[in-house]
Amino acid sequence: MLRNGFRIRGPQLLALAFDSWSMQEVEEALGEDAPQALPPLVRTATLTARVPRYQVVMLEALARLGLSIDTIVSDALLSVAEDNAVEMRTLIPGFGEAVDFPE
Repeated sequence: MLRNGFRIRGPQLLALAFDSWSMQEVEEALGEDAPQALPPLVRTATLTARVPRYQVVMLEALARLGLSIDTIVSDALLSVAEDNAVEMRTLIPGFGEAVDFPE
């Protein structure tokens, strides 16, 4: 607790952290503690996909501008997850908690 009585609870602190750092950065910072600190479906994984060449060139251009390809793809897939949340919550155990993490 700070002197003025202001408190930040765990979920609020996590939300602030994820506003500042990517999941990959958080996972790397946690190191060996990541499996205990993060739900399995929230942990990062490598994805390989075949997409039209213009999309690859676009992502490369965005990376040169300082944007994270990982973040761009993750945000796009989050949109798909939210659009299909009802079906995915019934098909994938823990899906809802992962999408809503860290809340």
